[in-house]
Amino acid sequence: MSTPPQTTVDMRKTVTQYFLLTVLVWCALPLSPPNVDSDFWGHVQYGRDVWQHGLDRTATYTYNAIGHPWINHENLCELLFAAFVDSAGIGWLLALKCLLGVAIVGWAMHRANRQAVHPLITAAVAILAASNLSYYWGVRPHLFSFVFFGAMIGWTDWCFEGWQGSFTQLYEGRSPWRDDVASSRRWGLWLLVPLLTIWTNTHGGFLAGLAVILALLGSRAIHLLFSRTVPSDSGSARSLRRLAGYLFVLMAVIGLATLINPYGIGLHKWLAINLSRPRPEILEWHAPNLLSTAAWKLDVVLVLMGLSLIANWRQFDPARLLVTTVVAYEALTHARHIPFLMMLFMFWYPPHLQTLFSKLIKQLRPDGPSTSTSSATASPKAAMWADFACSLLSLYAVSLGFRVGTRLHEIPVYRDQYPVSAAQFIADHGLTGRVVTSGKWAQYTLCVLGARTPGDRGLLVAFDGRLRTCYPQEVVDLHFDFALGDGGPDERFRSPSSPPADPKRILEFNQPELLLLDRHESHAQQVLATVADHWVLLYQDELSQLWGRRSIFDDPTNERYFPADQRVAGNRPQTGYVQWPASPKRHRGRASLAKASGNKHRNVSSETLPVSQPSR
Repeated sequence: MSTPPQTTVDMRKTVTQYFLLTVLVWCALPLSPPNVDSDFWGHVQYGRDVWQHGLDRTATYTYNAIGHPWINHENLCELLFAAFVDSAGIGWLLALKCLLGVAIVGWAMHRANRQAVHPLITAAVAILAASNLSYYWGVRPHLFSFVFFGAMIGWTDWCFEGWQGSFTQLYEGRSPWRDDVASSRRWGLWLLVPLLTIWTNTHGGFLAGLAVILALLGSRAIHLLFSRTVPSDSGSARSLRRLAGYLFVLMAVIGLATLINPYGIGLHKWLAINLSRPRPEILEWHAPNLLSTAAWKLDVVLVLMGLSLIANWRQFDPARLLVTTVVAYEALTHARHIPFLMMLFMFWYPPHLQTLFSKLIKQLRPDGPSTSTSSATASPKAAMWADFACSLLSLYAVSLGFRVGTRLHEIPVYRDQYPVSAAQFIADHGLTGRVVTSGKWAQYTLCVLGARTPGDRGLLVAFDGRLRTCYPQEVVDLHFDFALGDGGPDERFRSPSSPPADPKRILEFNQPELLLLDRHESHAQQVLATVADHWVLLYQDELSQLWGRRSIFDDPTNERYFPADQRVAGNRPQTGYVQWPASPKRHRGRASLAKASGNKHRNVSSETLPVSQPSR
């Protein structure tokens, strides 16, 4: 007795669905780590400020850029961050980050499945893409650019369902778009207008999306215009010209939609100027090292994309090839753009990989058995084994889900990476004023200890991670002269209008009163050693140092004098972590020694935050 053919097909389909679902759950693992960059503190704080005070048009939390225009290209993202953190909790924000990634990967897998791509190819593409996205898939504004880009590609593909663009058709002048498909789905392309509007107000990466969608729509419109042969189901050549005109109008409206932002065309002007200047100080703007061991996943993707093009170039859509070439160039020039390439890989390349591997199998097994399942039969035991496989896949998916869930509760702030203990010391002693701090700590400092305006109590930083969004290039140069040194073009970009590089200048510019420095930043430590007579050490542990201007904190006649018996100069190890945001504890009912802003207090104890010891 044998299982009917249709039953066998259904079993295989069921096992395939369970398999792909398990792969999708696995993809949540590389998309779920609770990693944030050092700017996350600032993003949350700026969002809080907008909710409370409205949109700031000039720089905040700094004393070196007071009144300087602030073009914030991440407003909606920061509003969302602040709302989630303060209302729902940090865990929900981590869950949102993970779910957005899973949704994009799942969408791409669904499309591949509908295109009859083999499940193993679909799974391999999803796993490779998720693994390459992992490093960049943090709680950061860039996340939304990646999500919107993937959504734009997936939605555009749906709207162009039935488009048969290829080099062969372009050469023969045949129309690539059937009229029945064009009339039923082309209206969906108008959803790109609100998508680009929201994206414009969320992150400056919208320019990448704008360039890609204009290239995609424009090249397809040109293809329609050059179509000489009109198939019977597409009406007439005039209808193709109308479709091309339709796409050109849509392109213009999409471009105009990006002007709907608080700065209007000013945002685009600022981005054009900003992107025209190199940013060698930021590692993600460097080209990826394809020869490093960490780049093997990217190397595999590039090889697969190249082989699929070689094996199937006649059937490649010229519009997609144009977009892929541009995005690949950007990804190989600036590592930050790698996620855009992964989106194209997930949505566009599974069918081509299917063709590639089908040709390889055919060459290896020219007389091999047919893979058709129309007449397949199976023994009754097949049903039992199918159920067993589905059960195992379900159990594995559940275990993976639990692993993902354990990552969605908190963001650890490691004491050996951030000055948690130094921040507690500053809070205990009520120290305020103008501070020069390590760039990677600046937005942590302004979030937990900062003063929004010079009239507020707290710390005003010399410079932070907003770089050119609210700091003139001359102030940016001051910071990096001190932190990195003059360097060469691969390490630094300096404005031609800046004074000659002077690493000590930031220590006198606008008279900072405090220095919060990382002891591992060798160049800054070397610079400080040359002016040590002007500074006194107030606090030191294994990671950080807090210095005060000697004329203020070491002068007994000054109201902000800091007594020697209150200073801490040691090498206390900084181990474990605290939960984000790692704010200092505020001691109620206790006085603290604070000689800032004319207030004098006595510190009773210096209690620190609780320490956890996880495995990293």
